[in-house]
Order: sequence, then structure tokens, then C-alpha cells
Amino acid sequence: INYSPNYLYQWQSSTDSLNWNSVAGQTLFSASIVQSAKTYYRCKVSCADSFSFSKIVVVDVAPFINCYCSSAAYPDDFTDIGNIQLAGVSYGSDTLATNTYGGNTYRDFTDSLAPITLEQDGNYTMKIIAAKTNRSTNYIKAFVCIDFNQNGAFESSEIVSTGPFTTTAVSRVSFSLTIPDTAILGITRMRVVLLDGNAGTNNFLPCGNYYNYGETADYLVSIIPTL
Repeated sequence: INYSPNYLYQWQSSTDSLNWNSVAGQTLFSASIVQSAKTYYRCKVSCADSFSFSKIVVVDVAPFINCYCSSAAYPDDFTDIGNIQLAGVSYGSDTLATNTYGGNTYRDFTDSLAPITLEQDGNYTMKIIAAKTNRSTNYIKAFVCIDFNQNGAFESSEIVSTGPFTTTAVSRVSFSLTIPDTAILGITRMRVVLLDGNAGTNNFLPCGNYYNYGETADYLVSIIPTL
């Protein structure tokens, strides 16, 4: 469509490209619309007693599993996540030694590792082992957040671990976590953030590049009914 100050514009939407409704407030040459499902759009262009329609465009919505905020340490040095252990599953290298993992700030395992199965109302012990380069063992702290309501965001109520720094210079930390009985069944994302003892913060934010010396890693978990 072309712009003219003499034209009147009315954007329309449809869920099936057959039945159309005018979108309230969208009467300019361009439109700004919030949607939660796949939607078709067109613009009705009027001038005097005549009108025509623009080409139809379709706008899809990405699955919630792909809509999360970014998170990473900002120096790519020292401490990474070497291994996680949860619900009988172990991913990574169960070692205290310096290894090749050091130097990452963020890794996404949602495509390469199978989901970890967790039950509603289940109680688990999770272990995280650090992988280090360029320094000996140090104090570490781990944070874990699971998107229980599957809305593509990590909320404060979904933080399942904010344990204190280890009190001795070790490379592993263990903590308990509980899956609420209100967790939506199905596959969702779990974010693990490991902070080195020199990170300089005790506050957990699941998004952003806000901490020194550590790593963020994302995994999938599968929530199932209580067995």
C-alpha cells in the first residue's frame, strides 16, 4: 500500500484469513499490535467512496521455550559449569580438576541434551561442580530458576535455589529443590547460574550480564505428574 494524507487506514486481523475484524486504534499507515497466537493481518485503505485491501501478511508466535531473556558473565574467564546432577541425570564432567570448559559465559543445552524428568511436588538434591581455568578452587555459589508456568519468563517465584557461597574453597555445591504441585506439565526451561567467589554479588537476576567470573547454562526439564 502507498501512503497519502487523503487515505484512511484501518488495520484488520483474522485467525483464519477468512473472517476479519478491525483492530481498535490501528488507523495509521503502520500498525503496532500485541498478539499471543498466529494472526493474519491486512489493511483496508479508503478514499472517498472506494476502498481496497493490502496484501495479507501472517505473523506467527515463537514457542515460549525460545522466548527467554539472555544471561551471561561478562569476563570469559576462570569459572564455568563443569557438571550438573539432578534426578539421577548427570551432564558434564564430574571432576574438580582444571578442564577445557573454562572460558564460557553462556551455553544453551536445550537442543543437545535430553530433558531431565521432574515430578510435581517432588523433592530433589541438585549438585553443581565447577570447571576452572587459571586459578585454583575458590568459593562458588549457584542459582537455579525453572519456568514452572511456561510463559517464557523467569519470575521471582520460580527461583528454586539462591544458596550462599560455599564456606570453604571447594568446586562443588549441593542444595535441595522442590517442584511445586502447580507446575504445568510438559517440557520447560531451567536456568543454572554459577558464580565464582570473586563475582562480587549475592543477588540473583536471571537476566542480563551482571556478574563476574561464572557461567549461565540453560537446560530442559520435563514436568510429569506425581508417580
